[in-house]
Amino acid sequence: MYRASTSNVPPEVQNAVIAAANEAERFIRRFFYALDNSQTSSSSPVLSYLVPDAAIVWTGTPIQGRDAFAQIIATGLPAGGKHDISSLDVHPLDANGQAVVSVSGRSKIGAERGQNQFGFAAVLRLVRDMSPGASAGDVLISSLSYRYTFRPDDATVI
Repeated sequence: MYRASTSNVPPEVQNAVIAAANEAERFIRRFFYALDNSQTSSSSPVLSYLVPDAAIVWTGTPIQGRDAFAQIIATGLPAGGKHDISSLDVHPLDANGQAVVSVSGRSKIGAERGQNQFGFAAVLRLVRDMSPGASAGDVLISSLSYRYTFRPDDATVI
């Protein structure tokens, strides 16, 4: 839950910014949950969180668009992934849901206990979903940069 600390901002603006930040936090948690449950499926629910032409950099590899990311998911994410978010910093850009979000934490890849644990960092740009049929409050990811920040020597990266 976010609280505004500036007294020079009108209360209605503070409330709009707080609501946008809280909405972004809920969205990010749902996105990472979907990502953790999307291994080896090119029709993964995680794809519904992205605009069709999303700009993605995934562990150093540039990927253009949701369809290209679907191929990465179908061939490259091992089963058993889990993200534990330890830091989430939301920078609302406006009261309409646009935000830049920085996320970091730990990521476990695979099912072996104590193996393949990494630190991760991600920066996401959220925009309002303007597609036909979208609900008034829907947001999508227009850009995503994801990287591992720490990899133990005994970890296997796929």
